[in-house]
Amino acid sequence: MKYVFLIVLITLAHTASLAQGNDTIPLKKGYVNIALVSPLSTAWKDSPNRYYHFSLNLLYGITGGIDGMELGLINHTRGRFNGWQTGGINIVRDQFNGLQIGALVNINRGNMNGLQLSGL
Repeated sequence: MKYVFLIVLITLAHTASLAQGNDTIPLKKGYVNIALVSPLSTAWKDSPNRYYHFSLNLLYGITGGIDGMELGLINHTRGRFNGWQTGGINIVRDQFNGLQIGALVNINRGNMNGLQLSGL
């Protein structure tokens, strides 16, 4: 339980440090992103500036946007999300359209259209 609390605390602190959005930055197109812990991913430090069709985040991953599916322990999407997101903790900082399943919590800062399921 201590580890879950620590992961949630680190995620929330990291989210607060990224308070400014990426609305002024045009996103580059990417197809697949695989991340261990951000920025250790297939796009390295450029992952928050790209949108993907599929993202797999083994521990913690951050992307600029998703138009497809995202799976992982902690998923953090800075832009719009369209599709299916499943994880322990899901964070979307813009509009979400689709299905969002979080074992612990789903956090959306924009409009949410679709279905959300969460353990807490």
